[in-house]
Amino acid sequence: MTIFQGPNLYLRPLIQADRSNLFAILSDPLVSAPIVFITQPYDFAQADSWCRRAEIGPRDGAEWLFSIGLNGTSPEQIIGHAGLHRDKNAPDDKSEAEIGYWLGRDHWGRGYATEIAGLLVDAGRHYGFYQLQATTADDNPASGRVLNKNGFGIIGSIQRKRPDGTMRQSVFYHRLI
Repeated sequence: MTIFQGPNLYLRPLIQADRSNLFAILSDPLVSAPIVFITQPYDFAQADSWCRRAEIGPRDGAEWLFSIGLNGTSPEQIIGHAGLHRDKNAPDDKSEAEIGYWLGRDHWGRGYATEIAGLLVDAGRHYGFYQLQATTADDNPASGRVLNKNGFGIIGSIQRKRPDGTMRQSVFYHRLI
């Protein structure tokens, strides 16, 4: 099991036992609403499906899904989730991946997002990617600052389709690793 360790946090593989915790965090609309692929309201079936994806993704090289924990706490005490998703449209399997992460609201404003993004850069490097991308909601400048601190730059703005068919304006970021 690969674990990425930072000064305050660690990323470990997401497992089925994390479903309830994932559901609890993403049931908060302030946490889940900015995430483009989440259907509102968030339900337990979505958490279950996401945890099942975590088992398949590394086997086919498509994605690596992580739970975020605080150093010095029990592995069951998860404060958020993160992912590294291979770009299926990239010219080769390992050229580019998208990062994503979210934290429970109780852990906002502590610098953890910056640390998580840095750990995802380390994960991208570990899995052999040489480019990373990320998107943020255009009304979420704090997430943009997190990416900037980790070497990402804005390369444009895109519309992303939500599961309900509505579109959301997003800022697109990129960096080489």
